[in-house]
Amino acid sequence: MTKRIFLPFLLLCLAFSASAQQPDPKKLDAYYSSAMTGFHQPGMSIGIVKDGKLEFAKGYGKRTLGKNESVDENTVFQLASLSKAFTAAAIGMLVDEGKLKWEDRVTDHLPEFKLYDAYVTREFTVRDLLCHRNGYLTFDGDLLWYGTSYNRREILKRFSNLAPKHGFREKYGYSNIMFIAAAVLIEEKTGQSWEQFISSRIFKPLGMTASSVDMQTFKAGGNIAAPHVHDTARTYIDYNNAAGAVGVNSNITDLSKWAMMWLNKGKYGDIQVLKEKTVRDILAAQTPQNVSAKNEENSIHLRAAACGWMLQDFRGVKMAHHSGGLPGFILNLALVPEKNMAVIVLTNGETLIPFALTNYTIETYITGKSKDWAAEFIALSQPEPLKPDVKKEPSTVLNAEELAGTFEDKMYGKATITAAKGKATLLLEPTRQLFTAELEPLNRTSYRIKFADPFLPEGKVIFNLDADGKPTSFTIDLPNPDFNFFNLKFIRQN
Repeated sequence: MTKRIFLPFLLLCLAFSASAQQPDPKKLDAYYSSAMTGFHQPGMSIGIVKDGKLEFAKGYGKRTLGKNESVDENTVFQLASLSKAFTAAAIGMLVDEGKLKWEDRVTDHLPEFKLYDAYVTREFTVRDLLCHRNGYLTFDGDLLWYGTSYNRREILKRFSNLAPKHGFREKYGYSNIMFIAAAVLIEEKTGQSWEQFISSRIFKPLGMTASSVDMQTFKAGGNIAAPHVHDTARTYIDYNNAAGAVGVNSNITDLSKWAMMWLNKGKYGDIQVLKEKTVRDILAAQTPQNVSAKNEENSIHLRAAACGWMLQDFRGVKMAHHSGGLPGFILNLALVPEKNMAVIVLTNGETLIPFALTNYTIETYITGKSKDWAAEFIALSQPEPLKPDVKKEPSTVLNAEELAGTFEDKMYGKATITAAKGKATLLLEPTRQLFTAELEPLNRTSYRIKFADPFLPEGKVIFNLDADGKPTSFTIDLPNPDFNFFNLKFIRQN
């Protein structure tokens, strides 16, 4: 989900030798343990798949800080965007069965599918759902599912009110919304929910017995990792309405089987889960991504989105990978098909350790040695200096009663501002438990907010006033790498 979980992975620079090496498991273990300390990571589980077997699997740290519950290879984590590959595989199965074609128009199978632009709606294909080229910015629309009361179809309906930011198929823009649409498409074509399909068609044949796709099963599992935000354990959030983009819960033991299937061209044991051609289609480059000067310095020359996966080169060796991030979880899974290996790192904190250890592990296996990636990523993790705040002008501010009222954004929904004891409180109605904050005046039009959601930093509400100085609308200025509040404009209704 988050931008900061993608960018570090793009800084890889691996100096591959001609032949793979066999690392010392004890040295790997020591490095992983040291990195845990350096990153102040609550808990982590890491697995290495090599030549058809789970060669290394171990847990580190705690499932919940303050409790005597250690992480192991069977600890279950919320996988966040690692779930997208499951959705892509499910679509691939329907292609294998002749129920869909990659270039079919989505509206031929899901008539209710609609985007802001009529041409884009008409031409949008099944493949377009999975490879981030719909004309929107990264994370556009995510506020519709994060913590809201909207179901999947309502999310898609509301998203159609948001205008695109650039041309259709013009450039890359990471989209969770389109994977929600893919889940709805799966339901439409199979008569099963996305959850039922993933469980019966993927978990069952692969023997992923600890994996789940619903919060109830996850929470009842016992050996589960708690999310940690700012080193504090937080309550679980149910992301059922974003299934398809997120929604899978799993552990190293189960994910090793999932990785083996991809490395073995769609086959696990005697079961052909996906046709070999479909695996090739899913892991083929679809949407080019920017290659920066820094990427080139680090020997990265090609980057692209595939279907539910990301691709990049390492001196001629193809890597398919995907990271995942939700409040309290950051994770990464990388496949190196030509070396028949995969690295899986699951964490219950918000550090860059998954990327550092992925880099270190792959480089060690290929060359027999590696640079200190943990130290490099710890340096990248240093917070930016705080910007000076806007000075208050208390004599010019509006009183709470003047601010109070009902406002609405056409895409997102309603917001209310209430007044009590001289103070104004903002509540975004679709996300009542997370997006509520007191309005602290900075000047006549700007008010500081800190939402109840600990995942988000402070922001500002900025009011537009009419000729009489009365608030007619407001916007939210809340810079963060995950949610595009700048898309919202709340118009006064009363």
